[in-house]
Amino acid sequence: MTHKVTDETRSMVENAAGMGLSHEDIACLLGVRDPKTIRRRYRKELNSGRAKANLQVASKLFKKATEGDNTAMIWWEKTRAGKSDRLALVNPPGEVFKTANMPAQPELIGEYLARLEAIAADRAAGGLAERVAKATLQDDGGDPDPLPD
Repeated sequence: MTHKVTDETRSMVENAAGMGLSHEDIACLLGVRDPKTIRRRYRKELNSGRAKANLQVASKLFKKATEGDNTAMIWWEKTRAGKSDRLALVNPPGEVFKTANMPAQPELIGEYLARLEAIAADRAAGGLAERVAKATLQDDGGDPDPLPD
């Protein structure tokens, strides 16, 4: 039996593609055995579905950001405007890294490195995550907090 393309199936494929469904899932929803049929007969809908969905979401995000929603503004700045709140230790090309480029609080770097060493040692010794997993698997009805003090 051959698959019949209708306005209703075109709309459904476009919406499903916009929501991120795979070609295999869309084929299953339409009762089509081979996803290649979907790709051949609905190429335009598969391509435009994601773009239309992105446009709808971007429009709502833009509206929220321009109306003063802090979360939307921060997200926009980080993803669309290329801003970041991460510390970057970057030298201009060809220059040797100098300690003058280090953050103003070197004691924090030492503390950070000490924490990393402690985490590495903990992981080497079995790790907290492993202890938590064992404690939750062996629930004896005692202390509900499986983490040691």
